[in-house]
Amino acid sequence: MTLSPIIMEINCSHYFLSETALAIWQQNDLLGEKQMFECLYKVNKETFFRRVIFRHSTIKDDILGELAENAFLSAWEAFNENGKAGKIKFASREHTGYFFIVFKNHYLKLLEKENRQEKAKKEILKEQFLAEEEIKHDAFSFSHKVQKALNKISPDCKDLLRWKHIEGLSHDEIAAKRNINRSSSIKMLSRCGKRFLEIYNGLN
Repeated sequence: MTLSPIIMEINCSHYFLSETALAIWQQNDLLGEKQMFECLYKVNKETFFRRVIFRHSTIKDDILGELAENAFLSAWEAFNENGKAGKIKFASREHTGYFFIVFKNHYLKLLEKENRQEKAKKEILKEQFLAEEEIKHDAFSFSHKVQKALNKISPDCKDLLRWKHIEGLSHDEIAAKRNINRSSSIKMLSRCGKRFLEIYNGLN
C-alpha cells in the first residue's frame, strides 16, 4: 500500500527526529530502522545528491550518480551501525544534518578513489596503445605488465578502452559502433576499465 504524501510527511517527520533514532537503536527496532532509511532516501536523496554532485572533467555524470547511490547506502550502514553501538550523540533535534555529513564524506572518498582509477587507467592504456601504434610488431617494446593485463581481458573490452581512451570517441560514438544505447556504453566501459585495473594491480 502506497502512503499518501501527507501521511508520508508526518511519518518521516517522526523518523527524522534524533530522539526517535536513539529509541529505535536502543530497542533494536528493525522495522523502525527500515522506516528511517526509507524516509532519508525518499525525502532527502535528491537534495543531498544535488549538494555533492558537480560536473567532473574525467568522470561521467552517470558514474557520479552511481557513486552517490553507493555512498548513500554505505553512509546509512555506517550511520545505523554506529547508532546501534551507541557511538553517536546528536546536537540537533533532527538527525538529517548529521547523516548528510556522513553521506558527503563517503561520497568524497568514493569520488577520490574513482578519480585515481580513471587517471591510472588512462595513463596505462594510453602508454600501451600508443606503443602499439608506433611499433606494432615489436612486442619487446611494450610494458610487460600492461601487455599481460591486456591479454587477459576480452577483445571487446580492449576495443572499447582503445576507442574511449586513445581515439577519444564519445559514448554516443561508441554506442553507435556497438549498436547499443549510450547507457550501455557507459556501463560496459566502466566494467572493462575496472576489470583491467583489477588484473593489472594483481600482477607482479
